Amino acid sequence: MTSITVHRLDLGHFTRPAEEWGGPHARVEPVFGYLVRHARGALLLDTGMGTGSPETDAHYRPVRSLLPGVRYEELDGEHEIAPGVLVVPTPGHTEGHRSLFLDHGDRVTVLAGQAYDFAAGFGTPYRPWLGRLAELAAGRPARVLFAHDHAVREGVLPPPR
Repeated sequence: MTSITVHRLDLGHFTRPAEEWGGPHARVEPVFGYLVRHARGALLLDTGMGTGSPETDAHYRPVRSLLPGVRYEELDGEHEIAPGVLVVPTPGHTEGHRSLFLDHGDRVTVLAGQAYDFAAGFGTPYRPWLGRLAELAAGRPARVLFAHDHAVREGVLPPPR
């Protein structure tokens, strides 16, 4: 298996209103992207801090770290980008949500974006696409990284129900 490396990037942050998460006050959430180097080059998984609508920006008040010269490309469905680098549909946050599945040979990494908001809640509620991730992982150790959480979930896929 070709070496695949992952680097977490801080793309900025946004403010989530209290009424949206059920807390007593607004909270600032980080926004992470992931730079993946693989056999055919590099790719950036942008977890959602691209250009938003004026209404969305007014609601969340994002602070972006822009990446000049980066080309954004949207993909539909499951798609192999390079050996060991697979885009997998993980609908939930949005109907078209995708995660990146990285096969390192002896282990796997899932860049889950907002498939779940936080590592502590990964797998709850259970979503049907977790079975596809488990099939791809084939029992190997897995690391799962998220768009708005510094924490990393480690274990096997799917998580226990």
